[in-house]
Amino acid sequence: MSAPMSPEEYLAVLLAPARRAPEPSRALPAAAYRDPAQSVQMAAEKVKPVRKKPRPPKVNKKWR
Repeated sequence: MSAPMSPEEYLAVLLAPARRAPEPSRALPAAAYRDPAQSVQMAAEKVKPVRKKPRPPKVNKKWR
């Protein structure tokens, strides 16, 4: 029979599947772990997106 495995070799054998297919993290975003009073916004507090008015394209008036 072969010689017994060293602890380093045994650990490498046990961790080999983890290196081939690491498990995806199931952690939530950092805001989920903070105080809800700081991370939750009411509808009136949320910043509304600003819509820009369409502008006509610039025309080179020098050559008209």
